[in-house]
Amino acid sequence: DMTIPVKSVSLNKTKLTLDVGTSETLSCTINPKNATDKSVAWKSNNVKIATVDKTGKVKGIKPGKTTITVIAANGKKAFCAVEVSKGGTAVYNIAYAQLGKTIRDFPGEGFHFRAWCADFVSWCARKAGQTRAIPKRSSVSELRKAIRAAGGKEYSKSQVANGKYIPKKGDIIIFKSAGASHVGIIEKKSGSMLYYVDGNNTSNGNGYKACVHYSRCSVTYAKFTCVLHPNY
Repeated sequence: DMTIPVKSVSLNKTKLTLDVGTSETLSCTINPKNATDKSVAWKSNNVKIATVDKTGKVKGIKPGKTTITVIAANGKKAFCAVEVSKGGTAVYNIAYAQLGKTIRDFPGEGFHFRAWCADFVSWCARKAGQTRAIPKRSSVSELRKAIRAAGGKEYSKSQVANGKYIPKKGDIIIFKSAGASHVGIIEKKSGSMLYYVDGNNTSNGNGYKACVHYSRCSVTYAKFTCVLHPNY
């Protein structure tokens, strides 16, 4: 029988950016399509930065850069440059891990009693290594200004409501920003609802009863003001 060799291998992406803990699956194309042996192997140049399994699924492990290589049976190769960063997913995951905690659980952090929602967002950003994108601020209005000044983009209530902007994990939700205001870290938008984690949530009462909470609101909620996408 005549053996048809692989002439080339290509990937659907030559560059890939991931947050720590997130993953994406690369796909490869064998040329020609009727090659006799179309099996491939996958390799990460640095598994401490990103791993890859036999299906091409790449997972971010820690911040840094590496290369993913797909190798055909006859040695033909293709490459994808991968950069892993502590972005929005890391900020959200840190926030989510604090559910149920009160101000008593953050001793020595300088949280403002009865008004620590912005303190909490700033704390999550620091834990995720994102103080450049989300500078530390204790007031919602100042936090909103600081995120914009750091290169973040603000999307209005109407842009979110009409689908012109789909909030991403780690985005910041603002409720008013003058007088009584509030802030949280978004998980997702599903239908007309926004899901987020917020510190100093008073569903259980004020003071020491206020906690980190998994919350939701409609995009039409009267006090919902805007969404910020920090410059991660």
